[in-house]
Amino acid sequence: MLNNPKPTSPSYPTFALNDNQPATSYYKHDMVWLLGQALSNHATLMEQQEIQPDIQEVETTYSEAANHIPSWSAYNSLVGNTCNMPLTRINTPPLIAAPAHEWPTLLTILKQAQGISEKVVGQQRKTVISLDLGLYRPAKQIQMARDDYNHMILRPGELHMVMAHLRTIGSYMDCSGLDSCWIEADLYGTSTIKQIIEGRHVKRGITAHLTTLQALFTLYAEAFYKDKAEILHEFAEKANNLNKACRDNNNKDIQKAHDDMRHAIESFGFLNHMSEFNDTVATRPLAKAIRQYMQMVLVMITYIRAVRTGDWILHLDATETFVKYFFAHDKLNYARLIPVYLADMKALANTDPEIWEEFKFNQGNWVVNKSSIPFCAVGASESDDESRWRTYWYHTQPHCI
Repeated sequence: MLNNPKPTSPSYPTFALNDNQPATSYYKHDMVWLLGQALSNHATLMEQQEIQPDIQEVETTYSEAANHIPSWSAYNSLVGNTCNMPLTRINTPPLIAAPAHEWPTLLTILKQAQGISEKVVGQQRKTVISLDLGLYRPAKQIQMARDDYNHMILRPGELHMVMAHLRTIGSYMDCSGLDSCWIEADLYGTSTIKQIIEGRHVKRGITAHLTTLQALFTLYAEAFYKDKAEILHEFAEKANNLNKACRDNNNKDIQKAHDDMRHAIESFGFLNHMSEFNDTVATRPLAKAIRQYMQMVLVMITYIRAVRTGDWILHLDATETFVKYFFAHDKLNYARLIPVYLADMKALANTDPEIWEEFKFNQGNWVVNKSSIPFCAVGASESDDESRWRTYWYHTQPHCI
């Protein structure tokens, strides 16, 4: 024990986790989509009431009203800015026929990764490596124990972070009755629901929580607008315009309707009014529990938004916001290591300003972009399912593995 002292942990005396939410400007994008989904049918009902005063006919028309606003990902691809992110070239280095979690294998991988990086960009650049948490932890221990590995910047993979988000949300909603709602609505079977709650099915998990968020927000909007008839009419009209633009598949009209709805949210102070409304129902346990679930899902899709748009600051903010849920739901590995990761990344502004500037201002240079379509970037560990963490990827000035 005396000859093998415990590695010294990195020290960041000025770092502290905060509970600040990500910038509200990003929530406004999601609020436009949620309001459009929630109010488009209401707008159709109002329009039909002016033409057909017969209640029975109106109810029939309302039930048959079509919502043309697409899913969350498709909608953000439509309203996203022109994709300025360079297409990523991907190469796979030689595979090692050994278990990745063993120390000799991990040491070999780290050395080979550094060797590849030195040949491509030279010794003056550090190597950025993305790993799932099972490999990030021992790799971080190696880095803390050996000074000759300080030239590497280690990051947990985005795919496994989303899986951790799904497991945490699943822990929160377990036995809440939402899983029973999925069964009663014929959305998923019991086996699929178990996979979603355990975070083992990413695509279905995200879809399930987005569908639930949309349904709950529709009920939330009904209660919120109960005594705000004039505001409801204004937002419903803009939602109807957005719905028609999506129906006609006119990109300019979709962007204009999106901007109009977002401007209305800003001018009305919608998010502030939501906070005030939340305070009025804070004493109701069910309302508080549902709002907490909605907030967790919103933070998760904000994290996904950061990855798909290559927004580095939003990525750090969303990660920091979700950390408290790891602590609350006993996701101990993530609760211990994600604060270390955040401290390492925020320290880059002082220790490695070149890489910090590359991540922050050269948008998308920390994710993999395979498409010219906006909102389609993925994390490095997700870019190749067959060789996730081994994937070597680089941009015009490659430096990441």
